[in-house]
Amino acid sequence: MPLFATLNEKLGTISITFKNVEIMNNKKFIRKNEITFYLLFIVLWPIFSSIFQYLSNNHISISEIAIQTLIIAVIMPIIILIGRFFKN
Repeated sequence: MPLFATLNEKLGTISITFKNVEIMNNKKFIRKNEITFYLLFIVLWPIFSSIFQYLSNNHISISEIAIQTLIIAVIMPIIILIGRFFKN
């Protein structure tokens, strides 16, 4: 079984290569570890946020946690791109 997958459609070329640990979408490279960290953070943030709010007896609603998660989902890629810009 190959360690890569390629999809060539009218919309463009999407190539996921696990050997090189990078994802190519229309010649824009995003490192796989950045995407993994981003997705893990988005999934784990509501869980840890609700646990910490419960332990501190400062209960907030589910909608407030959802708003926090949405804000983080927008801000995290911007932080990753700024960090990569200053790294290069």
